[in-house]
Amino acid sequence: MVATTKIPQRPLFIDDDWRAPALGRHLPVINPTTEASIGEIPAGTSEDVDAAVAAARAALKRNRGRDWSRVPGAVRAKYLRAIAAKVLLSCCFRAQVQQ
Repeated sequence: MVATTKIPQRPLFIDDDWRAPALGRHLPVINPTTEASIGEIPAGTSEDVDAAVAAARAALKRNRGRDWSRVPGAVRAKYLRAIAAKVLLSCCFRAQVQQ
């Protein structure tokens, strides 16, 4: 049985904000089993990358980059576990799409 799950359409997340790609283009996501389109992802450009890098550098300059380094290990672990949970959900979603 082929899953009909659609990939949710999301913009790029840059500088703590969701935004459309600079050129407004998207790429289709194709189910390799059925060759049907199951969604679109933003087609980021070098301009989008430059904006993301600039935002990351600005974030590191706040408090001389000490925000994360001063966070207690237990709090860092909480964030990292939350990220890991999202990665696992993503893996489950991809597995569901590939069935």
